[in-house]
Amino acid sequence: MVEKAIEIIRLHAHNPVPVPKRGYGQMGDEDPNDLATQGDIEAQAHYRETILATPGLNNFGIIGEEGLYLPCTHPTHNLYFTCDPLDGTKAYDRKQTHGVGTMLALVCNSETIAACIGDANNGETYLWVKGGPVIRRRFGVDEELKPGNKTLKKQYILLRERMCKHHPRIADMAEAEGDRQLFKDVEIGGGSIGCHMARLWIGEVGATVLNQKFVTPWDDTPVNAISRALGFVHLDFEPTTGEFTEYEPAILTEVTPRHRTTLIIHRDNLPELKAWLANN
Repeated sequence: MVEKAIEIIRLHAHNPVPVPKRGYGQMGDEDPNDLATQGDIEAQAHYRETILATPGLNNFGIIGEEGLYLPCTHPTHNLYFTCDPLDGTKAYDRKQTHGVGTMLALVCNSETIAACIGDANNGETYLWVKGGPVIRRRFGVDEELKPGNKTLKKQYILLRERMCKHHPRIADMAEAEGDRQLFKDVEIGGGSIGCHMARLWIGEVGATVLNQKFVTPWDDTPVNAISRALGFVHLDFEPTTGEFTEYEPAILTEVTPRHRTTLIIHRDNLPELKAWLANN
């Protein structure tokens, strides 16, 4: 389904035709600058039609970004898909060559049991099914993802906003140099959250910071499941104390306001991070 959605997104890439977003179906105030494109609409229609036409899946619920909500009618389990048909719509609309993706996840009784994220520009997919490894399909070849063991000093930290928008503690952690240096350097990038997180999973960067005003089922469900399967942890930043506390992201069924700054890092790098925080 994800690979077919990539084909659909590419089909409309040269003429995105942005239209007002249909709305999440759950939020009272919509952003008038928020857009959907024909790629969003057609990719979501593909997910919906495929799920409903597939025996064994057609009584599962669907929660999709473009105003799609179908309740689960399964007789014994609460099963539903989350669907972000085109992740990074603004990047797609400006015909960006990176940061455009598509995401799908499957939840059973409040537990994510499968997730898949596709990069629409390079065609790569990342697939995880409960109990198994995370598989990266690249140029038609499947490989099991295994995070490396680089120290943070040899890795970049990836942000999504300019440094001036971050708390001084975060900025100091990212930019410290000399004897106080924690990371090799800083990168800033936007677009698809799925493609953003994939850079962390493949070891291209060593940590990322997310500032969020709200969280959504179609974004959080797949990226959190794959991150957890690879050994990454979420650390909540408390601005009044400058401390980080590990937490487990909730499984969402609706858009949820959440003003939180989160540092995501691999568990193997926690001792290095904690030592730096204790001394700075």
